[in-house]
Amino acid sequence: MLDVNKIKARDLMRHHVVQLTSGMQIVDALRVFEEAKISGAPVTDSSGALVGVLSLKDVARPERMRAAKAPEENPGSAWNAYNEDEFDEDEILAMDEYQGDNEQGETVGDWMNPEVVAVTPDASLKLVCETLVDHGVHRVLVVEKGRLVGILTTSDVVRYLARVG
Repeated sequence: MLDVNKIKARDLMRHHVVQLTSGMQIVDALRVFEEAKISGAPVTDSSGALVGVLSLKDVARPERMRAAKAPEENPGSAWNAYNEDEFDEDEILAMDEYQGDNEQGETVGDWMNPEVVAVTPDASLKLVCETLVDHGVHRVLVVEKGRLVGILTTSDVVRYLARVG
């Protein structure tokens, strides 16, 4: 039987973590998400310190998408789905009209969530899952001695459970 208290974050985490910088333009961050096929990433400042997380959910907030034409023109758009607490990440990334306020130079630092949800490498799978649920997020950062050492997503957990079951 699977003991979720013996399996540790270090056993499941991905060591290669795509990171954004707080000074990066939002359009560039969306390009990174699309190229890496991810929906969020940790954000660091110019000194490399972890300062937040940016996800497609942050980008899809109605106040952020006011410049996009999709809400009025397409009743089934990602905007409306977001209002129902779900949204289509692929649709957000594919919105050609999406520009936000980048002409004013908005950056990842302007849009990111400064709350970093993290665990240590020794955190049990049970604690990782509780953390994901309690914070309503799809990724936890794995931090050791104040340094980012990995990332664990809901997909990583499900993939692991599918393999051991």
